[in-house]
Amino acid sequence: MPKRNLRIVKQDVPIIGICEACNAQFKSFNVDEAERVVTAQFDSHECKSLGASQAAVRIVREATSMTHKRKLWLWIAFWTALAIVTVLMWPWDWAGW
Repeated sequence: MPKRNLRIVKQDVPIIGICEACNAQFKSFNVDEAERVVTAQFDSHECKSLGASQAAVRIVREATSMTHKRKLWLWIAFWTALAIVTVLMWPWDWAGW
């Protein structure tokens, strides 16, 4: 079983935490003490062992998850490619006029 560790998924309200061992989710809508409440929920829970299929799903999910940095680079690549295509196609747009 993986090491029991709390991973904070969302930093805005509601804050969401996930136990990396059993994938249990903890939420808090309290604006002032959201992280403390999620940590307390995590500390009080008991992990349930994952079945083989659940463990496989967790491994695949972690391997294919998109990080913020990767999303940012994909958006930059997309808009750069769009700008290049627009610039290259511009002379042909006015050819028929």
